[in-house]
Amino acid sequence: MVLKEIRRSARESLVGKWGSAIGSVLIVFALAFFLPGIFFYEDTPRNDALMTIWLILVYSPFVLGLARVFLHIARNQTPKGALFSYLTNGQRYLKSVWFYVLQSIYLFLWTLLLVIPGIIKGYSYAMTSYILVDHPEYSVNQAITKSRELMNGYKWKLFLLQLSFIGWFFLSLLTFGIGFIWLAPYYQAAGAQFYLTITGKRETA
Repeated sequence: MVLKEIRRSARESLVGKWGSAIGSVLIVFALAFFLPGIFFYEDTPRNDALMTIWLILVYSPFVLGLARVFLHIARNQTPKGALFSYLTNGQRYLKSVWFYVLQSIYLFLWTLLLVIPGIIKGYSYAMTSYILVDHPEYSVNQAITKSRELMNGYKWKLFLLQLSFIGWFFLSLLTFGIGFIWLAPYYQAAGAQFYLTITGKRETA
């Protein structure tokens, strides 16, 4: 696996689709950070509980929606409507909520043991969202298990791929964060290309 090739494929896949990619990332960022910061800015137990409910019921469908967007982009397909696809179907919505809750519980429990096992498990579960997009027939536990199997021997490669963006990260900081508007979609596109590389699944999602 050549990481430069994954990054190159990610850049090529974004040609003509930067608008959709940037718009999708900005919406998800707003749901995860900006809007909660406005509504739940006070650090109180009540707001902490409301923040958790917000992430589970409002934000979680967009986690799988974003994975769907970048799988479409990686496969040279138009991602129109993909971001909201887990809101428009009740079964998909419930699965996206359960995915967010269950994966969070697993990672929390592993992190309770030690931080390092939690990080390792995070890499083991990294392909779960893409798998659920490609295999709507899978249960969340089946997708998590499949992700663990897929990532055997690839966790270090994914870490190196993510690490290769560190220079772009610091450059984006120097632009007072403006550079993240382009870096975040590039990073997401590389993640989708990584999934396609280790699975060979380049057919329609």
